[in-house]
Formats: sequence, structure tokens, C-alpha cells
Amino acid sequence: MSNLFKLNRPFIVAYLVFLLLSTLGLFLMKKGDLVLFFSQNRSLIGDELFKLVTFLGDGIFFGFFALIFLFFKYRYAVVTALLGLTVMLVSFTAKSIFALDRPLPYFQKTGMADQLTFVAGVDVHTGATSFPSGHTMTAFALYALLAFFLREKKWIGFFLLTIAVGVGVSRVYLVQHFLQDVYLGSLIGLGLAILWYWIQKGWKKEWLDRNLCLSLKRKRV
Repeated sequence: MSNLFKLNRPFIVAYLVFLLLSTLGLFLMKKGDLVLFFSQNRSLIGDELFKLVTFLGDGIFFGFFALIFLFFKYRYAVVTALLGLTVMLVSFTAKSIFALDRPLPYFQKTGMADQLTFVAGVDVHTGATSFPSGHTMTAFALYALLAFFLREKKWIGFFLLTIAVGVGVSRVYLVQHFLQDVYLGSLIGLGLAILWYWIQKGWKKEWLDRNLCLSLKRKRV
């Protein structure tokens, strides 16, 4: 495990900085303060940017990268797909257990909904499915796994962490989640990525390290 952290230092260090800042935010701010801050400080650039960034935390990207990895290593494709299924199951289960209100119904119940401003074109969720953030969980799980697979390229870890953090921030900016939802989502997502990466290290089947191109070539021969 220590070797995993050593080989992915840019991602891990950047994540620890994010975690520290988020922890401070949780202690220094009341629930909903960050949502209100973004609501009162919107910009056209921020609106369009976060509408785009939040899409990068959609579960469809597990399938997208799993398909791409078929041309590199079956191992990567299988792990990515299994991680996606695990994230979906954990997210659904956790949301069902905690059943906490999303920001809009929360502020409606506290009589502060009039302080919210929304981003045009964004469908704001209103169910009791706030905690944790599924998009954030997806982003940290997927982009951490990609960083682990691409560890030879040191710079890419920081880049992928930036995307994951961006997804988390976008969920608060777009009035879909609170900071604590993003905080837990990031922890669970990274934890699941580490778990599946560690599990697949024990898979010794030779075919897992082949790819679709090699398999097709063998069939022709």
C-alpha cells in the first residue's frame, strides 16, 4: 500500500490538501454556507464551467473508460467496470440509509430558499438523496483509478485530481449538494479505488494483461 502512495504522490498529496481545506470548511462554516456563498457570487463563466465540469462525474464515464481500456489491458477494463458497479451500489445504499435533504428542500424548510439563485438550464434535485454526493464519489473513484494506472506520467495525477475536485465543487455551486456530501463522497470514492486497485494486483490470469487488438491478432494467426 505504501508503494501505491509513493508511485502516485502528486494525486495523493493534492488530495490531502483538498481534504484539509474541506475539513477546515466543515469546522468554520455552518451547513449550507458554501451553497449560499456560490449563490450570491455567480458569474456567467462560472455557470457554464461548472455545468460542464459536473458532467465529468457522471457514471457513464466508467463505461467509457472501460471500453477504451479493452484496447490496452483487459485487466484495466474489468476493474473499471467493477469499480463503477461498486460506486453505484454504495452510493444508492448510503443515500437510502442517511436520507438527508438536498439543499433546495433544506433551505425551503429553514425559510431561506429566497437567498438561493440557480444556474439556468440546471435541474435542481429535491429528494432526500443528498448525503453523500454520488457525482463526487464517481469522480474521485474513477480519476484516482486512472491516476493509479497511469502512474508513470507523474503530472497526470495532479490533473486528474483537479478534475475530481472540480466535480465536487460543481455539485455545491449548482445547488445539488452540501460540502459534507462532497467531503464524504471523495473519501468513499478514493477508498473504493484503492480497494479495487489492491484487489486486482492479486489477479494472476495471463489473459487479463492482453488486449482486444492482441486477441484479434491471435485469432487471425
